[in-house]
Amino acid sequence: MKNSLKNIENRKNEILIYINQHDFADVDTLTTRFGVSRVTIRKDLDQMAKEGLITRTYGGASKINSPSLITIQNTNNIASSLELTERKIAKAAADMIEENDIVLINSSLTASYVIEYLGNKHVTIVTNNISILTRKRHPNTTLILTGGQVTEGRLSLTGMYASNTMSDIIGTKCIIGVRGISAASGVTCQVPEEAAINQLLIQHTSKQVIVIADSRKIGVRDSFSSSDIRSIDYLITDSNANPAQLSKIEAAGVKVQLVDPC
Repeated sequence: MKNSLKNIENRKNEILIYINQHDFADVDTLTTRFGVSRVTIRKDLDQMAKEGLITRTYGGASKINSPSLITIQNTNNIASSLELTERKIAKAAADMIEENDIVLINSSLTASYVIEYLGNKHVTIVTNNISILTRKRHPNTTLILTGGQVTEGRLSLTGMYASNTMSDIIGTKCIIGVRGISAASGVTCQVPEEAAINQLLIQHTSKQVIVIADSRKIGVRDSFSSSDIRSIDYLITDSNANPAQLSKIEAAGVKVQLVDPC
């Protein structure tokens, strides 16, 4: 059920992560993001304030600058739960990879987990994702890093060298983690350099384009466009995603696969 205790707690966890990332969130933004009423969001924020997770303000809520030990523990638990969900999504994507595939992967953290779930399949990974170097991989997996400029504050490679590498390769599949995906705005991300790389990945994929995104990203539009929704073949997300947004994405021709959140 939409308003089950599990869904309510998951939504509150995601609200907390959003507020901590952005310092402040207003009721209208959260209402749009999570696809629930203003009354529901107000109730969530009031309860979270009572629990000491946020500071309630006029029209919204802000993060706590000096969190208590309980708040830190709760945040750590949320982060752990989110990583497990992201890993489930990554494994579902890895299950779609076949023997001898050449897979183009972008700089998403979730996408970096894919390499750990390929098993003993003979696969070539081409990526601008520095995080992937820290992941375990089978000896049958060939890893090609693009080279390029390290983006400040992000473990990704961009610029001319990264673009040239991607331009010289045709992948059978690509896996792209995103900051936002919707039927209206397509696939979007936070910085223009990474949007340019994402566009190249999609253009140089001969078969399936697979987008992976946890439920927080569904129905969201970020600053820079990577692709129209019609260029996407599959979306893998978790079952907390907004059903109305998923229906619109499916209506645009995208096959949606859901995993159970943690």
